[in-house]
Amino acid sequence: MRRLRRLLLVAIGLLVAAVGLTYWARRSLLERQTPPASAALPQSVQAETREWIYTHHEGDRPRVEVRAGRMRQIAEPAEFELEGVELRIFDPGGESYDRVKSAFARFDTKKAELYSDGEVEIVLGLPVSGVIPENPVTIRSSGVRFDTTTGKAVTDRPTSFHYGRAEGRSFGASFDPAWNDLRMLGGVELRWHPGRPGANLMQVAAGELVYKQDQDRIYLSPWSRLVRGNFELEAADSVVTLENNELRRVEAALARGRDRYPGRSIEFSARRLVVDFEAGAAVRKVIGQEGARLLAISEADRTSVESREIFLEFQTVSGDSVLDSALALGESVLESRPLARGAKPPAETRLLRAEVIKTQMRPGGSEISVIETHTPGVVEFLPNSPEQRKRRIEAERLWLHFSQGNRVESFRATQVATRTEPRAGGDRPGEPTLTTSQDLLATFDAASGDLIGLEQWGDFRFQEGTRRAAAEKGTLDEARRTVTLSGKARLWDETGSTAAEELFLDQASGDLTATGRVRTTRKPDSGSGSGLLESGEPVHAAATSMVVTRNRTNIVYEGDAVLWQGANRLEAPRIEIDRTQRLLFASGGVLSRLVEKAKSNSAQNGAAAPVYLTVRAAELVYAEQDRLAHYRGGVRLRRGSLEVSGNELRAWFSPSEAKSSQTTLDHAVAEGSVRIVETRGDRTRTGTGDYAEYLVAEEKILLRGALARLVDSARGTTEGQQLIYFAGNDRLLVEGGKSRPAVTRLRRD
Repeated sequence: MRRLRRLLLVAIGLLVAAVGLTYWARRSLLERQTPPASAALPQSVQAETREWIYTHHEGDRPRVEVRAGRMRQIAEPAEFELEGVELRIFDPGGESYDRVKSAFARFDTKKAELYSDGEVEIVLGLPVSGVIPENPVTIRSSGVRFDTTTGKAVTDRPTSFHYGRAEGRSFGASFDPAWNDLRMLGGVELRWHPGRPGANLMQVAAGELVYKQDQDRIYLSPWSRLVRGNFELEAADSVVTLENNELRRVEAALARGRDRYPGRSIEFSARRLVVDFEAGAAVRKVIGQEGARLLAISEADRTSVESREIFLEFQTVSGDSVLDSALALGESVLESRPLARGAKPPAETRLLRAEVIKTQMRPGGSEISVIETHTPGVVEFLPNSPEQRKRRIEAERLWLHFSQGNRVESFRATQVATRTEPRAGGDRPGEPTLTTSQDLLATFDAASGDLIGLEQWGDFRFQEGTRRAAAEKGTLDEARRTVTLSGKARLWDETGSTAAEELFLDQASGDLTATGRVRTTRKPDSGSGSGLLESGEPVHAAATSMVVTRNRTNIVYEGDAVLWQGANRLEAPRIEIDRTQRLLFASGGVLSRLVEKAKSNSAQNGAAAPVYLTVRAAELVYAEQDRLAHYRGGVRLRRGSLEVSGNELRAWFSPSEAKSSQTTLDHAVAEGSVRIVETRGDRTRTGTGDYAEYLVAEEKILLRGALARLVDSARGTTEGQQLIYFAGNDRLLVEGGKSRPAVTRLRRD
């Protein structure tokens, strides 16, 4: 029994020992497997953890979420120290968010503010789900403070910006998601990289930048500058519009810009300027509003345009923008001032005014091709030297065409009125030249810019002092200083008028040539008349052609020429009037018909019928001073019942009363094979001789010659050296010579 009890005690001891050994073995194992205890937290640290998340909600949607790889909570000041920080600021719809990353940041719980002294990356507009966009808006800076309740971020340190092909930098920035508002503060610089190889880089600078993400707009203030290749733009406030990460428009206030080319530059300005861009940031259009101005400077001239609005259209050539056209709207004024080249003075300055003016450039954009108006306009050519003349042209439409080197080549206008002033350096002031027509075309010398010629057609009208003209077409040759009027041409002044199919006027000499159905009218000279050209009535003429020379003192009519005054008439193939010498020449077969005022017939108690004096001859010379008409070559004169023929005839006329066109033959002398025939009723008297005189007032006829003869159908034949008989009665005086007595043969019935 005792042995059993000892055995039980031993068994119990062994069991206790086994349990103890197992306990210590297990305890040793557990001690080995248990990690060492953490060090005690510093007194200022209340908590520390990894994978920390903080979320701020608005309603049931998250507004701000802060994630950190490690968090340490500080007691004083009350803040969190975060490592590996990612801040997400969600939009109100919860479909996208803005992400902020930083290696280290402090979170102030009282201010709800997150601050990162180190580098910070901000990415805007990331989708909550779906594909992340390529090259989103990315901002990098340091020293950034975030308000976690609003998501607003601010820094005053250098900041960089990247969006698509755009990148930029500034000193200081802020971002407010509530307003979708990114601000780059101070010294802003942006760069848009081209989308095509070889295209130009776009550079933008400003004092401050505001990027509105929801509007795709960038606001620049208080100043801005844009540069792309040759294109530059400077302004006060500006607004940049984006589309699919591409620059599409710049709206600038108080803006001025320039576009430079080799040997030429274009400058423009306005209170408000809008620039539209194509893909690759190439300039497509520039719109200037409110006091818009365009200035183009080349080696040849300086052209400026001022208007309420200006529209500049550009074309893209080899990746660069070149000016294609310019349109000015509203009280537009264009001035083109040629620049001096060498010793020769520049051509006239062109000044154009119209509501709408369009300028078309040549390919390449460096030279002007055409300037035109789309509304009525006025162009002035202002002289730059005494030799030039001031010209003013008003028209319904105007076109200025330019040659190479930006020199005026031609000028076109419709519904035109022109005014040309006399040359300032001329010997006499002169009168301005005024014209009107439906169309006008002026051509200029491409080398000098001087006017070559001017054509006006369609109801052309001309006025220079008292001289006026009308025609279907008028042509000015400036070099020769000649004017040609064609198509129902007419020229007139206070002294008379000329009409023809074509008139050619030499402005330097005053000579005038008229061709084709010429008709002229000249007012009578003052004073008493003198035979063929009497006073009192205008003198008319008609011919195939006419030439006026020597300051309008010598006039030549040719081709079926006719000269008449009242009932007096002179016809010949050629008539020449020398007003200085007061002579008239007619040749080629002359016919003159004059009307004399006959003596009154008391028996009939009334005025007698007029007497017609008709003369035919090969040629005529009329001396107005002597009132002598000298006919030569087969002369035949008829006056009432009297006919005289001979080789030559001289007729003297009596002065007529003032303001009367009546012609009175005083006496006439015929020579060479003279024949005189008088017919009164059934009686005819025929006289022949070498010489004859006819005294009109006495109706006395003198025949002289080797054998003068008078054959009277009623009385017979009388011969002698000299015969004198009277046409009004039967008186006859006969003189015989010493060797040849007078002979009379009486006729017996």
